[in-house]
Amino acid sequence: MERPVIDKTGISGSFDFEYKDEEADTNAQVTRDDIVSSILTSVRGIGLKLTPAKAPMETIVIDHVEKPSPN
Repeated sequence: MERPVIDKTGISGSFDFEYKDEEADTNAQVTRDDIVSSILTSVRGIGLKLTPAKAPMETIVIDHVEKPSPN
């Protein structure tokens, strides 16, 4: 999705689901857009929705790097 996904469902626990695209052509060239579309369709298929939003995120910032000194 090229961005973090924040869980706001309030549902606890882990769940597995499988999405099968019966119409998929196994010989067709698959693009990034095809994959994203498939993920969005799968998520909607189980009753969830991805909505773009801005939210604070925990990040790690590296402000200085040095080679280690020889031992």
